[in-house]
Amino acid sequence: MSGSDRRSDWLVILGIGLVVWGAWWMLNSFFAPLIQPLRAVLDVIARIGWPLAIIGLGVLLIVMARRDWRPTASGKRLYRSRTNRMIGGVLAGVAEYFAIDPTIVRVVYALLTLLTGFGPGFVLYIFAMIVMPEEPFSATGVQAPPPPPPPTPPTS
Repeated sequence: MSGSDRRSDWLVILGIGLVVWGAWWMLNSFFAPLIQPLRAVLDVIARIGWPLAIIGLGVLLIVMARRDWRPTASGKRLYRSRTNRMIGGVLAGVAEYFAIDPTIVRVVYALLTLLTGFGPGFVLYIFAMIVMPEEPFSATGVQAPPPPPPPTPPTS
């Protein structure tokens, strides 16, 4: 992925975030009496969601301790997927690393994000997109983009 493609992705993510934030602000400013019940529901979800997220993390750690997660002889590493991505390939990369169906990882992530009030899930995903390297072209079987052609000399 070229630098301009990555920059474009970040601009789209930032734009979506600003649209959601602006819509919420507008709804909160003009329709506050209608938003109060929704705010109360989100508060309850956040109060229940954080303990559930901590319990889920504990269960994940217990399961991981019971399985042999050592890298294979081929040097298995955690990468963002190039071929099976919805946004940044983070969840598909996690699924490939643990040999799990990506749909299961996406559903669990979506549920945890909803139950924790959206914030931690978004922050975690953005952090993972920054930290996790993209899968190398050689591992995917996808051809690397061809290099740009050399510039032609000017004719006079």
